[in-house]
Amino acid sequence: MSSKNYFIGLMSGTSLDAIDVAIVDIQPINKIGCEDKISLVASHSVSLPKLIKSNLIHLSFEQNVNMQILGHTGVQLAHLFADAINDLMDKYKIDKSQITAIGSHGLTIRHQPNDEFPFSMQITDANLLAQLTGIDVVSDFRNMDVAVGGQGAPLVPAFHQALFAQQFNTEAGEQLDDNSACILLNLGGIANITVLNPNAEVVGFDTGPANTLLDTWCEMHTQKPYDAQGMWAASGVVNHTLLDIMLEDNYFSLPWPKSTGKELFNIAWLNKQLELYTVKINEPAIKELLTQKDFQQLLPEDIQRTLLQLTVITAAEQIKTFTHTKKLFICGGGVHNQFLIAQLQQELPQYIIQATDSLGINSDALEAMAFAWLAYCRVNLMSANSPSVTGAQKKIVMGSWYSAKADKVIN
Repeated sequence: MSSKNYFIGLMSGTSLDAIDVAIVDIQPINKIGCEDKISLVASHSVSLPKLIKSNLIHLSFEQNVNMQILGHTGVQLAHLFADAINDLMDKYKIDKSQITAIGSHGLTIRHQPNDEFPFSMQITDANLLAQLTGIDVVSDFRNMDVAVGGQGAPLVPAFHQALFAQQFNTEAGEQLDDNSACILLNLGGIANITVLNPNAEVVGFDTGPANTLLDTWCEMHTQKPYDAQGMWAASGVVNHTLLDIMLEDNYFSLPWPKSTGKELFNIAWLNKQLELYTVKINEPAIKELLTQKDFQQLLPEDIQRTLLQLTVITAAEQIKTFTHTKKLFICGGGVHNQFLIAQLQQELPQYIIQATDSLGINSDALEAMAFAWLAYCRVNLMSANSPSVTGAQKKIVMGSWYSAKADKVIN
């Protein structure tokens, strides 16, 4: 193989379950950015070690962060990323000379786009990653979008637009035709949608929590890292009083552009909802309206079932507001949660719901592929943000470029 258009994408979401690695072949058919042919060469996932996951939780939630942990974790992640990349290249006999650059999202420890001083912070050591792999690294994608007034997230809708333009034989810079109109729902730690409409700009935003709360609650009560196929949730029942309290969170009524993460939707948020629930069912006026069933013990599996329904309702209600298509494609880890998908189909009976795999697009590797494409855009000085998604004032080239060679000049 002699291609110099291979790019590697690295991604780990808010659920902190694994690192996804994708090697992607991106071939400009005509000129750069026009009809790029994007295809997955190889991919795999690597679990996050418990110590790194524990340290990331500390860095994400503690007000007074241990600086030693911050420094060590960035270096440890670089080693983990490098091992994952080198193992994948060895498995598929791909030499580093075939890779133009690595697109590394890093691990998000703070995302505060609405703060008085907006920022989004991801950690890794991109310099070390470049040295460990011998491949140039592009990282820190979000903050250039934040610098021009954007949310810095979600970043993948622009890639979805490029990929689906290819999928439906439409040039990447052109409007999609009626047959390609669709909605993508990514069920990662946070659920987000991308709306592809032939008559409008691409739209995308976070709808609310998904695996980040489901996995956390499941691990706390079953000692399993996730609820396989949603079977534990299926054993519980929805508590509608608790669900209604959760749905009152201000985030759900905010207009887009908007983005969120584990800074909001975390175990502290869930505990607060449970406290509000306890207060609510003990109010004298409410007690008279509740049946004996409402006062039964709230079991852990009932909370899991209610959290799953929260994901379904908050995503479905947003999807229903876009009436140009009834095609919904699912990607991300939640695509394997069969019970969640079934509940989503029940909430959206008119929609044809399929995994992106039905189009030949690997649903597990899709986000990692996006960061390979973002690296490709940075290397070729192409803007890759979507102002209609993030709220940025303009389109802009994103990402910081770290050379694997000390004497190499970067544009």
